[in-house]
Amino acid sequence: MECKLAGALEKIFSAKGPLYPAPPLSILRGETASFQAAILARDDLRVTASCPGFSLRVREVLEMPVRMPSFPDREDENYLSTAPGLFPDLLRDLPGGILRARGRWKAVWIDADPEADCPAGKHEILVTFESPSGEKETAVQTVTLVDAALPPQTLLHTEWFHADCLADYYGVEPLGEEHWRILENFLRAAARMGINMILTPVLTPPLDTAVGGERTTVQLVKIRRDEGVYSFDFSGLRRWVELCLSVGIDHFEISHLYTQWGAEHAPKVMAEEDGEYRRIFGWETDAVGGPYAGFLRVFLPALREELIALGVYENCRFHISDEPYEAQLPAYTAARDQAKALLPDAVFMDALSHFAFYEKGVVTHPVVASNSADLPKFVAAGVPDLWIYYCCGQGVGVSNRFLAMPGGRTRVIGTQLFLGDFSGFLQWGFNFYNTERSLRRIDPYAVTDGLESWPAGDPFIVYPGKGGVPEESIRYMYMRMALHDLRALRLLESLVGKDAAHSLVSEAAGGELTLSRYPSDPGFLPALRVRVNEAVEKALSLRA
Repeated sequence: MECKLAGALEKIFSAKGPLYPAPPLSILRGETASFQAAILARDDLRVTASCPGFSLRVREVLEMPVRMPSFPDREDENYLSTAPGLFPDLLRDLPGGILRARGRWKAVWIDADPEADCPAGKHEILVTFESPSGEKETAVQTVTLVDAALPPQTLLHTEWFHADCLADYYGVEPLGEEHWRILENFLRAAARMGINMILTPVLTPPLDTAVGGERTTVQLVKIRRDEGVYSFDFSGLRRWVELCLSVGIDHFEISHLYTQWGAEHAPKVMAEEDGEYRRIFGWETDAVGGPYAGFLRVFLPALREELIALGVYENCRFHISDEPYEAQLPAYTAARDQAKALLPDAVFMDALSHFAFYEKGVVTHPVVASNSADLPKFVAAGVPDLWIYYCCGQGVGVSNRFLAMPGGRTRVIGTQLFLGDFSGFLQWGFNFYNTERSLRRIDPYAVTDGLESWPAGDPFIVYPGKGGVPEESIRYMYMRMALHDLRALRLLESLVGKDAAHSLVSEAAGGELTLSRYPSDPGFLPALRVRVNEAVEKALSLRA
């Protein structure tokens, strides 16, 4: 047997094994220390990890199939590979602690969470691989626990939660009891990753849907129409809000009020009418004026009152249409004016990349693509509460979460969000298990790119595990780390000031760190956290 330690940010391929030494780890209280141990052996092995004062979890890292690592015309040198193949991603618990080894490198992922009474200082985590014959290989990872608590997250973070994909994949009745149980499991996983704002399907979201097509109905509000008069049952929305609050998600994105890419049509709206449950609005319905406008005049004020009664209206964000183009500004403006007149005190935000939408006052809370040529204009304009997002189109230079990208390229977004002083971050696919335009459903264990719709990893960051329990990916863990980095930097800023905190990052990076310029060395971010935590510890000691 041959055993090697590795950092969490290295993606370990079974044909190569670890290529970089494991970096030192430093964490604050309330944070998880993660690293990997790789083994080359020919027997089934029992894997254990131990360290007094820490709760430990060991999972296998499984390679997943990737047909399309990147768009062929949108790649750079900071990819692990742009050739199809198997890429490390899925984290799976080891049944009975047994790792199946057959002469290729296998990696296990170890999470170490300090217990409440764990003393500060250096700790050694012992990882042991034992064969049936009693042969052992061990490795020791040192973790430094700094006696300071990770502060609460202030960044608003949403990754679109697709309730319909869970009903489809598991074959359960949408919004039936089994669906609600599965929703809770996935919402808890979202909250653990630092998601504190959730896409809420008041109406079935009109996202990534082919013109004339539709997605499975997950409309939380029950609607009746009797002789043209509407009435609403908000019990499903109440259950959703209460569930989200119970798992730690306290901000709500109300699903888009108009179709994607232009706001030209109404979303699918289902209602009970004359004893029949049927679609009353959809692709055939104009967005502005006409019957849908009459529906909104009744629906939106009633929805507002319900959200106020639930105590969450001030924490809600409303959407008009996702990613409108500049040529669609007139149609978007008309739709926005129609909705804003009914919800004058609501906050409307949308993902877009063209400064004209903000400049003309049409969108007051833009969510701007991280690689948008107009992003400097938004920053220079001093947009309050500026958000950024990335999706499939952000594959050159900037951070993203494709399977073919190095771990550091995913994790660095936390430091970038801090340096840019962004208020929020959005990504479109927490659990999207369809192809482009939702023309087909896919098995995400076999298809990681939506049948070559997007670069692998773009549409989802968790896998739909057995029993309705999500399985995490290493990319999921990288996003947790990213937000922990952000929170640690916020703590440092509160102790030494913004300029000093920014200077520390620049010194560690060897120059200014931006959305498109950052070190690619997998040891950079762990080393940065050592420096940040040491600076926190020093600042606290001076205050004592």
